[in-house]
Amino acid sequence: MPLLGLMLRTLLLAPRIVIPFWCLGLCLLTLGSRSVGGVTKWSVNGARRNLVLSCLVLSAALYAPQVRAACTALNASDHLPQTIATDQCFELQGGNVLTGHYQVAGQLFLKAGRSATLAPGSTITVVPGGLLEPRGQLELKPNAQIVVQGKLNNSGLMYFNSPSVLQAQDHATMRNIGRLVFTPGAYVRLAGHSTLSTSGILTLNNALLTVTDAAAVTNQGTIQTEQQALLNFQGKSTFTNRGRLELNPYATLAFKEHSQFTNKNTFTPRGTITISATALWHNDALVKQAPESKLTVSDHAQIRSEHTIELSGTLTLSQSARFLNQGTLALKPNARLTARDYAVIINDGTFRNDDAQMQLEQAGNFVNQNIVSGQQSRERIKAQ
Repeated sequence: MPLLGLMLRTLLLAPRIVIPFWCLGLCLLTLGSRSVGGVTKWSVNGARRNLVLSCLVLSAALYAPQVRAACTALNASDHLPQTIATDQCFELQGGNVLTGHYQVAGQLFLKAGRSATLAPGSTITVVPGGLLEPRGQLELKPNAQIVVQGKLNNSGLMYFNSPSVLQAQDHATMRNIGRLVFTPGAYVRLAGHSTLSTSGILTLNNALLTVTDAAAVTNQGTIQTEQQALLNFQGKSTFTNRGRLELNPYATLAFKEHSQFTNKNTFTPRGTITISATALWHNDALVKQAPESKLTVSDHAQIRSEHTIELSGTLTLSQSARFLNQGTLALKPNARLTARDYAVIINDGTFRNDDAQMQLEQAGNFVNQNIVSGQQSRERIKAQ
């Protein structure tokens, strides 16, 4: 089999190797020949020169890089096929209204600076190997949806009206360097092993983000929450925050069922964070909890912090939850910390209580293995 493969590759390469050398030989013969002024001699040399030029053109064609055919431009009045084959590429020029159900196995672009609409009840399904890339503004009307099993690259604005949907399935890959806006009642759902990487802006205005199975979200841009937005992570899904995460007072960030939150950038939560059902929060950046914020850890869930967490709101641990502090855990004035039901706070870093309320159901709820900073902190722990 290896020998057969070598022979086939040799046959494929032969024209690209033999023809240029043959043309070179003809060039040398032509340059070396002398014209004696006869008509016959001139005709022979002319034919030879034409043959040489033809060979050179053929050689250039053999070595030229393969160029994919340009996308077919579709104006507002043009028809987009319901099925875009793997070897097809279309670019919407603006003003396009897509009505019906479309399957993208090839490539579908929206031109930068232009706008298009996915009509109510219509669907775009990007199958494995397919690509949808809005570079302008794509608006989804009510009950419209985009289902991604292949790739979605957004560098423009995708606007989801209620109750439109963005779904990622299987091994889908979604990348946002523009803006994704979900209005009240709209939602985005990731399942399977799909991924969403955003270095642009993702806005959830009273909208829902659900991540299940082993799907993953990475934020390197800005995630904005407005009104009662919900970011819900389940199963073995993961959320890595390397950008700006804005959790407003009415929004909720929830983790359960072995899901994991990794925070690697400054985070100032003002809303509610719930970690339950063996979920994990690994903190590796400064967290400054606002006074109105609530943090609840329950049902064998864990927080492992290797940086600084400043609590100004409430922290409640219950049902064998665990908080391992390997950085600094600081309770600011008016903060409230409660630990009960065999939950435990393990201080392996620095713990400081600056006149906060601390309620421990039993002494075993707090285990100090390193530094309790300040006389007042030590006295408050002993008084529990």
